Amino acid sequence: LSDMRSRQLMQVVTTQMSQAGLANLERASQASSIFVGGQGLEQRTAYKVSLSGDENGRQDLQLSIYCMKTGFTSYHTPETLASPLDYGEDGEDDDERIGGPVFCSPSSYLYQYATVLFSPSAAKPRDGSEPALLTCQVIDLLDEIVLEPVGPL
Repeated sequence: LSDMRSRQLMQVVTTQMSQAGLANLERASQASSIFVGGQGLEQRTAYKVSLSGDENGRQDLQLSIYCMKTGFTSYHTPETLASPLDYGEDGEDDDERIGGPVFCSPSSYLYQYATVLFSPSAAKPRDGSEPALLTCQVIDLLDEIVLEPVGPL
């Protein structure tokens, strides 16, 4: 890679390895509508950077991002955060979940994983503008939500 492409690659990869990348992962997952909390909440994040190439000498960079939230004992959804006024003019609390968290077992978890491929771009845009130096493509995306009910006391 040229110095310019190396700098550009470093900039986009480190951006995805920052809080911005975690926010992108969160928005892309089903877990974005689950807001976890409670004593014992742990969030683990890991990254893996690897190179791949083809027979023509082209090299791509793959970034895998993993985030797992465990140990929480309660969560909210958009419905549990809604105001009772959002559910009718009379203010009746038709949904008993409104106004408080949903409790769950500490064995519950949220798992999010994505692999993003960064490739040098050789294509020239049809509109005559400057060519993009890198393309970015999500090649793998997985999320899993396990919300176990609280066991009997």
